[in-house]
Amino acid sequence: MIKAFLFDFDGTLYNTNDVNYHAYSLALAKFGVKLDYDYYCNSCNGRNYKEFIPEMVNFDQEVVEQVHDLKQQFYSTLLNKAKINDKLFDLISLVKNSCKVAIVTTASRKNVLNMLEATGKSDIFDLLICGEDVKKYKPDPECYNLAMQKLDVSPNETVIFEDSTYGIAAAHASGATVYAVKFF
Repeated sequence: MIKAFLFDFDGTLYNTNDVNYHAYSLALAKFGVKLDYDYYCNSCNGRNYKEFIPEMVNFDQEVVEQVHDLKQQFYSTLLNKAKINDKLFDLISLVKNSCKVAIVTTASRKNVLNMLEATGKSDIFDLLICGEDVKKYKPDPECYNLAMQKLDVSPNETVIFEDSTYGIAAAHASGATVYAVKFF
């Protein structure tokens, strides 16, 4: 019996490609780096900033963190560029009374909360697991394992919705049932 539904955030519940791209683009421009949209979508989306920003700034860790801080500031001003996956939110409405629902992402808690509040969805979820809650990022299953532990459910009682290659690998590694989401 299914007791929990876990949802990735970026690319699954929300198409935030444009939000993230523009926020990173503005932040990187402060350091003279031009970010290509297709490169961002194909090589960076779904990955933690610590995995793709270093190569753009000559592996200067101080600049990596400055870029990330600026990106966080720009992100909250670009929320109108996000698209909501209405079909998944409809599913959440259907299962919310009988199952636990959680967001499991390596995105920052601040960005997740800002988006949920801006779209009127902040009171829907039983649990948020964000990047600050884990040491290892997707494709490691730590975030999904932590969510199942906190919700007191087993992998065979859990369904995960994911979109990225890294996220799908993490979800499969957790042992739960996994549905790959293609955002339209």
